Amino acid sequence: MPKQIVESPDVFPLKNYSALDPPHGIPINMAVKASGTMMWTKQVPVNAQGVSVGEGDALAQTEQILRNLTAMTKAAGATMADLVAVTWYVTDIDAFYASHSSQLRSRYISRPYPTSVVVEVSKLARPEWMVECLAVVNVP
Repeated sequence: MPKQIVESPDVFPLKNYSALDPPHGIPINMAVKASGTMMWTKQVPVNAQGVSVGEGDALAQTEQILRNLTAMTKAAGATMADLVAVTWYVTDIDAFYASHSSQLRSRYISRPYPTSVVVEVSKLARPEWMVECLAVVNVP
């Protein structure tokens, strides 16, 4: 199967996001499907209109990312039960855990849970972003 771009009307396509590289946008896709696996890039707290959500609020940002992830998974023909791995990048791991983002994740992601890791980084692409994720989904 050749590589395919996956898009959803419920998720803003970052390739059109000129706030990072005005006026061109950035040369990436939110999701790419190949050989039955979908690899996610740049799941960030941006709504369908391209507006950052939840500045200073790790829980609100995590929820927006999970909404985006759910929409993109559905657009690819899979469900959140098909997640196999999630890497969370956070700018403040203590704030991330204090926000109870792990409990929020369990509302979107069902058992058996995918592998998951939380990594603290010094910053993300936008200063208001506190959370970003990279996920792998097995597409049936």
